[in-house]
Amino acid sequence: MRLKKAIFIILVTGLIPFLLCSYPGPNQTQTDRLEELYSTPLADAEAAFLFLGYSGVIVRMGGKTVIIDPASSFQEDDLEVLKNGGVDLLLFTHGHGDHFIPYFAEEIYNTAKPFVGASPTLTGSLKDQVPPEKMKNLVPGKSYTFDSIKVDVIKGIHIGPIELFRVTIGNISLFHGGDSAYVALKNFPSQLAFLPTGDPSPTASPDDAFRMAADLNPKAVVAVHGSPEQSEEFRKLMQGKFPATKIITAKKNTIYKVILN
Repeated sequence: MRLKKAIFIILVTGLIPFLLCSYPGPNQTQTDRLEELYSTPLADAEAAFLFLGYSGVIVRMGGKTVIIDPASSFQEDDLEVLKNGGVDLLLFTHGHGDHFIPYFAEEIYNTAKPFVGASPTLTGSLKDQVPPEKMKNLVPGKSYTFDSIKVDVIKGIHIGPIELFRVTIGNISLFHGGDSAYVALKNFPSQLAFLPTGDPSPTASPDDAFRMAADLNPKAVVAVHGSPEQSEEFRKLMQGKFPATKIITAKKNTIYKVILN
């Protein structure tokens, strides 16, 4: 492993959750970062993730690895790391090109053989590559189980259909908001939340993300899918009302580790 960078530890109000950020060195590739993500030790109440851009993330928690909305983020060398490290579940919120591209979704499946979950409009384009026993059509208002991973599906608000997810592994839940506008989420409390703050989405905004966070009551919230200005506006909204919540403005190709108990 080429792990020659410093690890920075940031303690926040109330001591938990705290965040470890591992920033890429000048010569590091995304492949290097994926290798480091897989080698990051995790306790039961910890999660680590690599931000891929827009709302794309690869998350490790509870002994499982979940990828959401990767679009075209992974190249050939990355896929080899995914194969060696293992991927348990691949989820897509909707079919826009910054979230889902059929060819790249097929490449991830062919390499790592994860379960795949998405709306029927998306899974239909993958049926020639992904066998039915490895793929589920996700319908809002229902819950699904992929081995020991539970996924609650929530109808979002966007230009066209979008499904939002609460993923539960053991005692830890994460929520992923795609690039949706606000929807009521009080029935889906989650310790970790990935929330869209805006650009280039016409429906997401800092205020929508803030209202989602207020419903979810997370220990840590990650601002994704927005401009730096929008993410900063969201951070200020959160700090004013929820000072004990860790707020992460996700930076591409950066690894984050959070304690969520």
